[in-house]
This record gives sequence, C-alpha cells and structure tokens, in this order.
Amino acid sequence: VMNNQIDGESFSFERNPSASGEATRAISNRTFNLIPYTGNNTSLSPEYNASITRSELLAEGWNPQVAQMDDSLYVVVTTIDTTYSVYDMFKVYQSSDAGVSWTMIGGAYNSNWNLSYADIEVIDDRWAVNFSSNGLMEIYYNTFDDLSTQFVMIPQPENYFIQWGSITSDEEYYSADMTWMYLTFMGYDTLTGDADIYYTHSEDLGETWSPQIALGAYGMGAYRPGIATAFTTPNPGTSVDYVATTWRDTLYNGHVTRIEVYDETVNSEIVLPSNSASDGWGHYAPTITSYFGNLFVTSWVWYGVDYIGYINPNISFTFSSDYGMNWGAEYAWYYFID
Repeated sequence: VMNNQIDGESFSFERNPSASGEATRAISNRTFNLIPYTGNNTSLSPEYNASITRSELLAEGWNPQVAQMDDSLYVVVTTIDTTYSVYDMFKVYQSSDAGVSWTMIGGAYNSNWNLSYADIEVIDDRWAVNFSSNGLMEIYYNTFDDLSTQFVMIPQPENYFIQWGSITSDEEYYSADMTWMYLTFMGYDTLTGDADIYYTHSEDLGETWSPQIALGAYGMGAYRPGIATAFTTPNPGTSVDYVATTWRDTLYNGHVTRIEVYDETVNSEIVLPSNSASDGWGHYAPTITSYFGNLFVTSWVWYGVDYIGYINPNISFTFSSDYGMNWGAEYAWYYFID
C-alpha cells in the first residue's frame, strides 16, 4: 500500500502485480505534498486540423526533445510565436506516420517571461513537459482522453534559480499503474552563486512530486538539459532500481551521479576524467541513456594547445553493464578518432 497526501488529506492505494505476472515494485512510503500553483502560464489549444511537414517542424524552433509511445512520436520545441507572446514558449507536436507529418497538440506561453529548456516524457494516458519558468521548475501535462491540462510546481530549494531539467520514467519496465517519473534539474544559489543538481520523482504520473534532494554536484560546470537522466534496473521488481544523471565539473571531468530509487542514497563518480595540463584534455557536459542494467554515456573531448596527436575534438564515451557499479572494460573510457 502506498501512503500519500495531497492538500493535507491522506489517501492510499495498492501497487500489486497484474494477473499476467508483471513485476511489482517496492514502496517508498513518502509523503507527497501538492504545491499550490502560483504561476501565470497559459496553455495552447491543439490544432488537429493543421499538420506541418518534417521540414516545417525543423524550422519551427530550437532545443527539440523527443519521446515515443507505441507508433507515435512526440517532439517539444522552444519557439517564439508573437500571436501569443514575445517571449520564448514551447509547442508539442505528434506524428503517427514516422515523422512525415506533425500536428501541434499543445504547448504553453507566458506574457511576461521565457519558458525555457523544455523536455518531454510520454507515459500511459498523458504527455508531460518540464520547463524553466522565471527561475522555477514546472511540469505541464496533458491527458489524451479528455485533453485536461495542468501546470504543476516542482519542489525546489529556496533562493535557487533553476535553469535546466531532464525528465524520464520507468514505463518501459513497469505496468502503467506502477510507472514512476523522475526529474533532475540544475540551478544556482542566487546568494552564493553555487550550483547544484536536484532530484525529485512522481508516483502518480506527474501530479505530485517528492521533496527535492541535493545531489552534491560540487564544482558544477555544466549540465545537458533534456538528455542528462536515465532509469536503470537489472531486473524490474527486484527493488534494484536507479536513476542516473550526468554533468561535468569546472575541470571538465564528466560525472555520473546515481540515485537509489527507494531510499534515495546518492553515489557520484568521475567516468570521463580530464587532464588539465596544456597537453591534456577535457570533456563537455555528457549525455546518458540506458537499457535495463546497461548505461551508455557520451560526450565531446577537446585537447589542450600542446597536446600531440589530435587537433580536432572527438566523441568520447563509456559504458556500464551493471547499472553503474563499474565503467568501461579494457579501458575506463573510449573515443572515436576524427
């Protein structure tokens, strides 16, 4: 039984394995508080009767993020449409023909500031977008059945300006009634200037979110919005579930920080090390993806002015076959030679 709380009212529900024998999962027993929404963002109405081509979609905006469910593709793009606002906004498009044509199914704007760095996840009966709104991290979700929309405030620390976020879920591994969503986001303390990454998760398809925890990303240099978070498990239902996120420090080391889903213990390590000498190298902010217990991290490695061997940057990468316990094989990390 999952104990939960919204607006001070407690409720509970069961997460049981289905009759088909699908994996069940452990219970976190956390209290989730619904934060009253104080923003003034406005949602867009779908335009089901007006589709655009792939080329038109590519010209529509910037910072695209993609998700897939069944045979449909979903893309969120940041754009400016002065019909609604002179500030950055986001639109969500859906394609049911492998990307040939696209239909705008929603989005949001604000008349006073930018809505930036949107990322998208599609699960069960809805799509959800996280975005930065005037220094706050928010979620906007839209259900497929009745087209109901909702803006949700994400728990976050005081005096922090949130810039970037990355959202994922475990819907590939658990049935719809047991699917959880996970979000990491980066911001900086407006009083000290220190940056950190925070983690939160939702057990009700994005409607409420757990209190954020700091991941201790000390020396934070950069974080890759939209493609910096992955869920990993060697075997669903065994209570061995992790969320992994990537970032680089100011010395251009690439890190992976791993969060244990049920007790939220945190482990961080350098997986793409740098050499800060003039004949050394460094990595830009990495990306991460996963498949069951396998993790794959990629970045871009550049070389110092006195480095002998390469002039142009290369693609660097590393991998783990045991959900982030060990990295690499014969070597700790690898690169594609230009």
